[in-house]
Amino acid sequence: MTTTSHRIRTISRAACLTAAALAAGLAPAADAKEGKDHVYLISSFQQSEQGVTLAGSSDQGGYVEGDVVPSTTFKPAKLSRFAPGACRTAAAHFNAAQSFEAHTSALFEMAAFGCRVKLKLDEDTGTFKTIKPVP
Repeated sequence: MTTTSHRIRTISRAACLTAAALAAGLAPAADAKEGKDHVYLISSFQQSEQGVTLAGSSDQGGYVEGDVVPSTTFKPAKLSRFAPGACRTAAAHFNAAQSFEAHTSALFEMAAFGCRVKLKLDEDTGTFKTIKPVP
């Protein structure tokens, strides 16, 4: 696939997700673009050419989207802070993961249960620097 067609698909995907976020009353999260850690509810998670694309919304109305790539740092969840339930189980799977594929599988599980993660986005590359499950 050419770089131009990848950029067009990426721009189209970002435009659709941004339009959906704005329609839902969510503003883009400037805080995520500044490279700070913020907590997001995973709203979508899908395979992409870069790796896996994750989008999330915050309690404060922020929105973030980026790619989870093999260089992303996966920080372990503090399971003692989670209430018993699906998100704690998914966080335990995340902590036990030993490979990129296992981490993304756990993130898919977390997305299915509506779990939350702390994210740090690299604005220059559009990839997540760090991901950590949180209660």
